[in-house]
Amino acid sequence: MDIYDREEALEMGKDNKQDVVRMVLVVVLAIMTLFLILNVNLIQGNGNLINYAGRLRGGSQRLVKNELAGYSDDKLMGELDAIMTEMRSGKGNLGIHQLEDDTYNELLAAQQVQWLELKQIIYAYRQDKTLLPQLYGASETYYKLADATVDAAEDYVDTIVLKIKTLEVLDMVVFVMLGFIYATKLKDMRDLHKENSALNALAYLDQATGLSNSRACKERLHNPDPIAANVLLTCFMFDLNNLKPTNDKFGHEAGDKLIAGFARALKQAAPAHIFTGRSGGDEFIAVGTRMDIVACQKFLQYLGTCAARIEKELPAGVKISFAEGHAMSTEFPGTNIKQLMDQADKRMYANKKIMKQAMGMAVR
Repeated sequence: MDIYDREEALEMGKDNKQDVVRMVLVVVLAIMTLFLILNVNLIQGNGNLINYAGRLRGGSQRLVKNELAGYSDDKLMGELDAIMTEMRSGKGNLGIHQLEDDTYNELLAAQQVQWLELKQIIYAYRQDKTLLPQLYGASETYYKLADATVDAAEDYVDTIVLKIKTLEVLDMVVFVMLGFIYATKLKDMRDLHKENSALNALAYLDQATGLSNSRACKERLHNPDPIAANVLLTCFMFDLNNLKPTNDKFGHEAGDKLIAGFARALKQAAPAHIFTGRSGGDEFIAVGTRMDIVACQKFLQYLGTCAARIEKELPAGVKISFAEGHAMSTEFPGTNIKQLMDQADKRMYANKKIMKQAMGMAVR
């Protein structure tokens, strides 16, 4: 396994670990959220229980006061009986459920016993008013037990509230962790996309000139469909005239600078909507839309100006000279883009032949 394979394996292992951690955190978050919902529902039920526990405490005092005032409130006593029975059994129509708390249940059991004793004394007091001290004592004892029972229920609810707050904090921590993991994953995906885009760009970039490479040129010309009649497309073919003499006389480094210099001139002269590329060693192409005869002439004139300016930056004696041929889709109706470029190539070759003959040189 070479270094690239090891790095790829490490990256895959890192991604797998992140996926496992993310899955575990999602499961933990789901479980904690479920517990949070259950505890919230439990608090709602316990709130109902505390209200009825408070009614038992306050109702007993009102019942005793009514007895002392000479009013026997059997209806109130019956309501308190029903509350006490449902609080102990968890069965009834009031919607009171039982608490799973030993302290509360022990106090409630003692309260129920005291409630039965308080009722007996109330019944006896109705017959014998001299039992007033016993009524006061039983009422006071019952009130203290009822008060303790309410406190125990509230303490139990407080523990649930604490659990809820803890779960809320833990939920927030897990959310933050998941957010961080997903943000990291998103950043990694964006970085990967940038890397892929950069690699894709490099795959179609000629490193020596910065123009599109031969692969990109072939793909640009790979369309077998005829050019539509309403589309004005112009193909240009360029070929440097003196690359071999430059290499022979000044060396290949000078030849490379000649190629790069013409590429710079082509990039500077070409409008934004024109595709430019290096199709071969000293061959270049351009494909433009919406270029009539006037636009083509302006482009070629400006290319000559740019080439002359850049030539001054090249080593002494290195000249930018090139042959050019172009063909417009309106001249060759029904052709595809590759066929149109072939026509431009023929014209470029004819132009090159004329230029070479004018200089007394063989066509290269």
